[in-house]
Amino acid sequence: MANIILERISLENWEDAVALSVREDQESYVASNLRSIAESKVRPQCNPMLIKADADPVGFFLWARDGDQQTYWIYRFMIDQEFQGNGLGRAALEQIIPFLSAKPGARQIMLAVLKGNETAEKLYISMGFKHTGRLVGEEAVMALSIP
Repeated sequence: MANIILERISLENWEDAVALSVREDQESYVASNLRSIAESKVRPQCNPMLIKADADPVGFFLWARDGDQQTYWIYRFMIDQEFQGNGLGRAALEQIIPFLSAKPGARQIMLAVLKGNETAEKLYISMGFKHTGRLVGEEAVMALSIP
């Protein structure tokens, strides 16, 4: 398996992140990386990150701390269409979860998954996320408790 590297979006790598995309049938599940990077400029609590497998850009995620709470959110998470189905989503989450768990005061990681995105939902459940029963719009909120 490739070595997964999480890299903060910078002047040097933002175009690599923008070049990544999901399949056309997945576009309703996640905002574009360009939109996420733009959002991080007006919402400074949002942190865009590039996911690399060895030296290759393969994915993207956007995370934020939830106010004064001890909760960190994965707002966006995607693996490029050319790299899907190879275990890179799982491998990336295996790095993202400890990365966020190590943040100050972290007690919980939250995310929301759009109804119908069964592949992502199964992956999140397999990583220990549980449904909270809450909805954000049409997205089901899931949580992972940090021991």
